[in-house]
Amino acid sequence: MIKKILILLTVSIAFVSCQEKRDFLLTDYFPEIQVCKLQKMKEYPVDSIGHADFIFSHGDYLLLSEPKLDYLISLYNTTSKNFTRLLKKGESPDQLLDVQQIGRYKNEDSLLFVKSTFGKDIFTYTLGDDSLVFHKKIQMAGDNVSLFFDGDKTVVSQHGEKRFAVHDAQEESAVEFGDSIVMGDCPQKLVSYILTGLCTGNKNLKRFVWASIYGDIFEIYDYKNPLNVKTVASIRGILPMITVTQNQPVFSVESKLGIVSITATSQYIYMLYNENHIKDFLTQREDALLSDKILVYDWDGNPQKIIQTDKRLRSISCNEKLHKIYCLGVDNEGNAQIFFIRI
Repeated sequence: MIKKILILLTVSIAFVSCQEKRDFLLTDYFPEIQVCKLQKMKEYPVDSIGHADFIFSHGDYLLLSEPKLDYLISLYNTTSKNFTRLLKKGESPDQLLDVQQIGRYKNEDSLLFVKSTFGKDIFTYTLGDDSLVFHKKIQMAGDNVSLFFDGDKTVVSQHGEKRFAVHDAQEESAVEFGDSIVMGDCPQKLVSYILTGLCTGNKNLKRFVWASIYGDIFEIYDYKNPLNVKTVASIRGILPMITVTQNQPVFSVESKLGIVSITATSQYIYMLYNENHIKDFLTQREDALLSDKILVYDWDGNPQKIIQTDKRLRSISCNEKLHKIYCLGVDNEGNAQIFFIRI
């Protein structure tokens, strides 16, 4: 997902910025740094990893998005050790051109949703017997970027005047929200395009966390009452560095990245934090997306610790059932590998 968003937003780059830098990073306020030696998932068939761009863990399964293969998802059963490629790339009603996000649909363990970069529709599948069986297609309103399902409610980050919305399928209603963020002379309607980010939620607490891919910004909201969504935490450090040309945002090469992967348990939020800048893509290419710091917060937005990993990572996904954080990263030779951290 992260790479697709970056491709959309970094086509045009400016070398001079009108955006002043803020004076703190998200890493400035943590009480503890925990050095962590990742454990290699030896049984995973690493030769089968193509150019995976993110990992999702659910129950006994690991799913990898494989955007360059004919089948878009690799499915691995951690119990049976079976490996399967699923979701053939295509343009028929139950096929997708790519995979931008995978998540649990509603609150059912056997149902997953898959979101594509192209189009507004969400596709749902039944997971079981090492397969994904097409369930139904859901038509979503608005220009959604990232989303989280909680029963009949869907909390989304979106492009528009308001950066988020809660959709209620039963009530057939939607409530938009999102604190305004001032970015120099940038029109408010463009802010949601600049602050493109990732989200996840906590169905028990009825809380939703969003973090920006650019800069050091994240927010937590409480949606217990969808008609009165409350801000729990709004942390704004360094903002993206941009100019506005012909009503379009243009990023400076000095603008830094931020959160490139986000996952959570019922107790903590885990954010894979990137310290690179856009200019690093000129020399490092896709390696600029790799990170070795995981920021851990509670659901009130309080910093808990930084997990400093001994390998560079591209994506992380918590599995509360197995008490692990699964990590898609690279080994010392730069080869793709699956690691895990016990939690």
